[in-house]
Amino acid sequence: WDLAQISSKLVSRIPARSAGERAWHASVPQWIGADQLRSFQPWLDACGRPFVNALLLPVTVGTKVVCVLELLTTRARSDDRELLASAAVIGSQIGQYIERKRIEAAQQQADERLRNIAANIPGIVFEYRLRPDGTAAFEFVSERSVDMLEERPGAFIFVGNGDTAGL
Repeated sequence: WDLAQISSKLVSRIPARSAGERAWHASVPQWIGADQLRSFQPWLDACGRPFVNALLLPVTVGTKVVCVLELLTTRARSDDRELLASAAVIGSQIGQYIERKRIEAAQQQADERLRNIAANIPGIVFEYRLRPDGTAAFEFVSERSVDMLEERPGAFIFVGNGDTAGL
């Protein structure tokens, strides 16, 4: 995911002067009362529910807003500063989750690319690591070990105390 690209596309689709746009640019949660809610989003009347308040929650990755969640309620509530402070933390936590998932997906793609390269090299590709505690281990062995040594890669991977998993 290219969050910068996604967020710029999203920002270009936010209606001008909308409550969501204000929350996006302010980068802080906004409490919207009934009058403001109706004037900025008349489509709510078509929902058949009498929404009277909204909490606009910017989701941030670092300092960049990637989306704004609109949480609607049918119960009238007053502006609650403590709720807004909590919402800011929640928006940041959601953003951290999104970023962590993006990094995990990128790592999986890189690992898959490495496996594909290793599978097509005419030889065995391996990673042998000497650890600070003096132990050593094969941490990666390519699938070509089956062709050349008639052993699965797992046979070379050390477990804990230096014993091999498969030998």
